[in-house]
This record gives sequence, structure tokens and C-alpha cells, in this order.
Amino acid sequence: MTPRRGVVSIVVVPLLLLAVACSSSKKASTGTTTAGSGGPAVVAKDIAYSPSTLTVKPGDTVTFSNKDNTTHTFTADDGSFDSGREAPGKSFTFAIPSSATAGTKIAFHCEIHSSMKGTLTVS
Repeated sequence: MTPRRGVVSIVVVPLLLLAVACSSSKKASTGTTTAGSGGPAVVAKDIAYSPSTLTVKPGDTVTFSNKDNTTHTFTADDGSFDSGREAPGKSFTFAIPSSATAGTKIAFHCEIHSSMKGTLTVS
């Protein structure tokens, strides 16, 4: 390989890999999502949780992010987690107990906006 080809390979290959990674399309949320390779996540936006129902596995770490322009909480109805007041742009994580059994549901809500409700379901 000539030095010029080596430089081209060093620049082009990573760009091609980046293009392939960015080209994968994601379907719009229908309200129920199964945790994927990026890790399970719930977003607060427009005074709603998206997705409102999330399927998780024991040991998963769920990231709750506030992408709204107002403060929210991510509070489990059973008291198993409570983010406190999360300002816009902030996030909170909760680890699903490794002892959680399939079918377990963890309902959560926003203490500030009573219409915001969601459920984590262990598979």
C-alpha cells in the first residue's frame, strides 16, 4: 500500500462507518418500547413521558431525561426511586433490581404534573 492510500484509508473508513451508523432509522414511538442496545430510556418532553411504557430486564439501568422546558420529577409510585426535581437538560438513572421478576410493573409519575404517568415492565 502506498502512503497516500494509507492516509485515504485512515480517513475514509471511519467516515463510512459513521455514515452507516447514522443511517439506521428509528421508528416513531407508539408508547411502548423494548429496551435496546442504547439502554432503556424515558424522556420527559411536552409534559409527557416518552415512551410511557417501557419493557426492561432485571439489572438494566434506565435513564430518565428531562428534555422539556420545565422541571419534572421521575417518581415511582411504590417509592423505589425518586429523582427529585430535575431541571431541563438534566437526567436521572435507576437500576432495575436484579431480583425483579418477569411481569413486575413499576408505575411512575411526575410530582409536579399529575397527567404525566408511565410504567416500567420487567420481562
